[in-house]
Order: sequence, then C-alpha cells, then structure tokens
Amino acid sequence: MTERFISRSLLLLLGCSLVFPVLADVNSAAPTAAEVTATTNSDRSMAPYHVVPGPSDGKIAFVTARLLQQTHFSKQAFDAGVSSKFLDHYLEGLDPQHLHFLQSDLAEFERYRTKLGELTVNQRGAGDTRPACEIFDRFIQRFQQRVAYADELLKNEKFTFDTDEKITINRKEQPYPKDLNEAK
Repeated sequence: MTERFISRSLLLLLGCSLVFPVLADVNSAAPTAAEVTATTNSDRSMAPYHVVPGPSDGKIAFVTARLLQQTHFSKQAFDAGVSSKFLDHYLEGLDPQHLHFLQSDLAEFERYRTKLGELTVNQRGAGDTRPACEIFDRFIQRFQQRVAYADELLKNEKFTFDTDEKITINRKEQPYPKDLNEAK
C-alpha cells in the first residue's frame, strides 16, 4: 500500500514538473496577430514540417519506460518484443487506414523494430526520441503530399458522376501503398 502511494506520488510530481515548463513554452511562443495573418492557409499546409526532440523528451521517455517496467502489473522489460509491438502501434496510431505511409517508408523504419528498447532505456538516463520524430515527420510529409494531390484534382479535374465505381472506405486490412502512384 505504501509502495503504491509513493510510486503514484512520484509519478504525479514528475508529471507536474514536466508539464509546467511545457505550458510556459506554449504560452510564450504564441504567435502574434500579425504573424497569423501574414501566413496564408496554403503556405502553412505545404510548408515543410520538421519535429525535433525537445530538451526534456529523452528524460520523459526514459522515466516513462522505467516506470512501466517497474510498476505496470505485467512488469515486462522493454525488450525486442515490446519494441516491435510499440512500433506497430505507433504506425497504426498515425495511419490506421493505411493511406499515407508507403511500403518503402515501413521498410526504412524496420531498423527500429527491435532497437526502441535499447534507445529508450539506457545508461545515460535519457532515451533517444529521434525515431519517433523521424516517423512523424514522414507521416506529415506523406499527408501533405495527399493534400496537394487532392487540391490538384479539385482544381484541374472535371468530375462526372455517371459511372458505377466503388471505393474502399475502410482500408485498415489493406496493405500500405507500394509507391506514390498507387497511393493516388
């Protein structure tokens, strides 16, 4: 009972110490009205987007992984099996309908399949969150490509609705597209 209380108290303190600096950064980085009006929607939607790990991200990942290893009811080590499941869940969370990532993207991310545990729980006390940022950057890149393609279709194509065509609404069980042409 006491151990549970202490671990929950430490988790609460850790959460507060991590959230308050983030909230301060968000409030101080709010754009001015002039900056918002200076940027149009089309400029923002197609601007390259790049996520970089923040100064506390590695420590947050390390502490979270250690807490899960030590206090979760299953007490699983962050080994290759958990790493593989974590990667699959991350990819499914970003692209559950298999619309955006390409098979070449997934092949590139395979190098992380068994390494996430080693990158997160290490001797330095700070995990490496670059793989998550790299995967998210690729997701945003593919998403922007899809948006640009849809915009081009809407601007340049003449649509007629006189044929009996069907589309797959739920692509969750379908394979990821092989390339950009198949994605289109």
